Amino acid sequence: MHQASLIGYVGARDAELKETQNGKKFLSFSMAVTINRREKESAWYDVTVWNEAYAEMLAQRVKAKSPITVIGRMTGVYAREKNGNISVNHKISADAVQVSASAPSGQQEMSSGWGSKPSNDGGSQGGWGQQQGSQGNWGNGGGNGGGSDPIPF
Repeated sequence: MHQASLIGYVGARDAELKETQNGKKFLSFSMAVTINRREKESAWYDVTVWNEAYAEMLAQRVKAKSPITVIGRMTGVYAREKNGNISVNHKISADAVQVSASAPSGQQEMSSGWGSKPSNDGGSQGGWGQQQGSQGNWGNGGGNGGGSDPIPF
């Protein structure tokens, strides 16, 4: 598995809160990441949030076609198509998710931030999970220059 940070858009459907056979809730959605703007080429990823409390909170925020940033572990499932080509289905097990929205003037601004990611013991987890300031900066203010720059896509 590889750690990945993806910036893109939620697919055509809202995130879906699902349950495993054992009754554990998880969140599932697809996202597109632009690879080549000129050719309008995108890569698609299936994203899953396994932390139940975090999944339930995000289920109300992750809406179709919203700008989104996801940090998590990436895996690929390979399959041979009927024509003999090999395809890969990219999967992300998300550790942190940030939903963004455009400001009314067309400028992009962080709206909901990283939120407060619940830990497995019911408390809140700091670092990526804590929203820093009113613009949802990246953890300690690093990464994208403190959250004041427009999203680069």
